[in-house]
Amino acid sequence: MPSKADIDRERVAADMLAEFQDEMRKMPVSDYLVYLMQSISAMGFRRLGLSPETAGERDLEQSRLAIEAFKALLNAVEATRSREEVKVHRAVLSQMQLAYVAALNPPPEPEIEDDEEPEAEED
Repeated sequence: MPSKADIDRERVAADMLAEFQDEMRKMPVSDYLVYLMQSISAMGFRRLGLSPETAGERDLEQSRLAIEAFKALLNAVEATRSREEVKVHRAVLSQMQLAYVAALNPPPEPEIEDDEEPEAEED
């Protein structure tokens, strides 16, 4: 039998879900698509694995998919958003694309230089 605390947690979760669903019914589709764009861009950047915290999540195919999805959603909402907002979203798209290309072509490893001069070989 579930404890009173478990029942209370389930009730709170059910209430929160009902409230979220009610908000979703009232939300314009374009607002929801912008929310999705924000989520997708965050996932795309994480999958690039560019920071030490996200290096283990690196998946360039998933990053590419996030970029394509972001671009498609941007094209869908572009006519419903302000020029300034579209400009910001296009900048995010450009940043993701540039970071993706950089991840595909990482800089070469620096050569390790030995401070000592090589010894001359004697014949």
